[in-house]
Amino acid sequence: MGLYIAIWIALLVLATARREHRLLLWTVVVGMSLLAGLRDLSIGVDTRPYHEAFTIAQDGRMPPMEPGWGLLNIAVARLGGNFNLLLWIVSITTLGLVTRVATKDSPNPRFSLFIYYSMYAYLNSFNGMRQFLAISIVLWGFHLLYRNKVWKFLITIGMAMTIHLSSIIGFVALITRKIPLKPWILYTSLSFSLLTGLFIIKDTWLIPLLGPYGVYLQGDNFSVRESLSSAVIMALLMNCLLLFLYHTAPVSFRDNFWLKLFWMGILVTNTSLQLVLGTRMILYFTITQVTLFPQYLSAKQRDIPLVSTLLILYLLLIFLKILILGNDGQEGSIYPYKSVLSA
Repeated sequence: MGLYIAIWIALLVLATARREHRLLLWTVVVGMSLLAGLRDLSIGVDTRPYHEAFTIAQDGRMPPMEPGWGLLNIAVARLGGNFNLLLWIVSITTLGLVTRVATKDSPNPRFSLFIYYSMYAYLNSFNGMRQFLAISIVLWGFHLLYRNKVWKFLITIGMAMTIHLSSIIGFVALITRKIPLKPWILYTSLSFSLLTGLFIIKDTWLIPLLGPYGVYLQGDNFSVRESLSSAVIMALLMNCLLLFLYHTAPVSFRDNFWLKLFWMGILVTNTSLQLVLGTRMILYFTITQVTLFPQYLSAKQRDIPLVSTLLILYLLLIFLKILILGNDGQEGSIYPYKSVLSA
């Protein structure tokens, strides 16, 4: 655990440095990708299943997953690469896309990388690397839509779906960006979604509505939550964060593209409170915090040191909560970290 906390501190120092260190930023990204790529099979709950899928690709057969992921496995296997090469390629691509979006759309790319890490997205990719690759592709798609490159956005989301079908939710951004985020719309949508998530939506009637995607509601990992308390607390925290950003930024910021996507993420969070599925689906929108927070701070006219401190404390809370409560040191846990080089 100490290693991951040390990385958090190092990224915070990098994010708050006065000078722009673009080369250092990319050096850190490469270093983080190597840490992910050289991890042992015991690090991450899904690492062994993905290794089994890779062995299928080594036999010249298509792994039973989305075609894009299967073809990537086969390509690495035919080039003579091993499983750790696949891990590294996935990690450098995931981090590279996030960092590329940050360098284009964030006033402070270093702070964006710190946000990405603090959201636990980097460490969570040790568990679900396929979905986090899809999330980074969707984020790149959002960047294209932000620049009004609609057709490229559509193609990019289609590509993400070949990695993880759940990324189909990214198409919602086409509608979200056109909604005027007026106060009555904001408060009505938040209230309605919370009530819906608490008292109405369950997986029993959603499965047939979702068709082939209903599989994500089935099984132990995608069922109804046994306890709502933790989910409700996190949802309320994120709702409060959205309202804080909305009311403390200049009025013109309410039309911000990334703020609207974050709002959509909160609606998904609220609506899917009872579903474990919700934890996965909201990631496609909450990832926008990597550009939202820096743009918010850039647009704000006063109290920047205070607000920056509050955001960092929020990120620290999220990071430590998941790091401590989401790992137990058993098989599949991300700590203690173990590398194939130490085997």
